[in-house]
Amino acid sequence: MNNHSVPLSPVLPLTSFGNVLVFLFSILLATTIIFLNFSVLLSILINKSLRNENRFMFMLSTCLSDICSGVSYYYAGVLDVRDHYTSPNRTFYIAPTFLGLSYMAIIAAQADRYHAVASPFKYSQRMTRNRTLLVILVYWVYAFVIVAVNNLVPVGTAKRVTGIEGALRSEKVFSPTSGDPAAGVPGVHFSHKPQRVRRTLWHAAIPYTDRGLFMEFPCSKRLGPFPMMF
Repeated sequence: MNNHSVPLSPVLPLTSFGNVLVFLFSILLATTIIFLNFSVLLSILINKSLRNENRFMFMLSTCLSDICSGVSYYYAGVLDVRDHYTSPNRTFYIAPTFLGLSYMAIIAAQADRYHAVASPFKYSQRMTRNRTLLVILVYWVYAFVIVAVNNLVPVGTAKRVTGIEGALRSEKVFSPTSGDPAAGVPGVHFSHKPQRVRRTLWHAAIPYTDRGLFMEFPCSKRLGPFPMMF
């Protein structure tokens, strides 16, 4: 694995007029995201009546995460960057986390509004300003704890857990119905290996050949092999 930095380039090569337009649009999109969210954030901060309402605290959180998403889009969206464990120019999953924080803020705000409508008399007692800020702090800390765990786990373990290899069992495949994985020919494998779940459940194993799809479908002996057409 090579962790050395490599030269960054745009997502599309700037060799045609259309690609240049896409490049400029990406920059404009990131700038617009930052400008709109910063204007909303500034409006809430300078208006005391808005700051006194809990729902605008969630809006502040959304604006902050969206501003961070816009800033990261200059790098992860405009340039050819892939967030993967082996990518030398990855963002360590920080850039997509800001987008997830926006979704979490929206969900928390909807739960807050539901509570306010369903129990209007108890809402002001239960959801104080400090508790609202605590909820926001909790999902921000939770998101970056997940990011830290993903980046602290060894690359080999992370690939086994999150990749296709984590879904495959360590046993070898039995008796091919067709195809030859060594030769790169697609085929289907059936096995009657004991499963921890019911034998009639089907589990697909995804490709490990370059030239075709090679799949395994463990099935019950009662059903027997089931022909597949590709």
